Amino acid sequence: MAEVTRWITSRGVGESVTSVLPMHGYIVEGKCACFIYLAENAPVCFIEWIVSNPDISARESVRGINELAGGLKDLCESLAESGVRAFTVLSNKNLVKIFNRHGFETGCDGETTMVFGGSYGS
Repeated sequence: MAEVTRWITSRGVGESVTSVLPMHGYIVEGKCACFIYLAENAPVCFIEWIVSNPDISARESVRGINELAGGLKDLCESLAESGVRAFTVLSNKNLVKIFNRHGFETGCDGETTMVFGGSYGS
């Protein structure tokens, strides 16, 4: 967890984010990770804070993200069997393309992620 937190903070994201990371996530060792928030009062989960290791090459990062998206697809298929739907909001067009290739569908274009109670950088 400390390594992934370092990846996030190296991207300029502050304590307001790292202090609310869930215990559930998916890691491609040494390459990238994401966190999964499971709702307690609805059959949904949110995949957030997709981050790659800043110390690896762009090519290795893309390979890792492809592996991550493939693993998440398998996880989401398993969750769907239990009636749980998975959501994520992506702003990086390359991430969108990778996730589309792994079976994730685009919901709404032009969305903006909003935060209340602290900015991403604080």
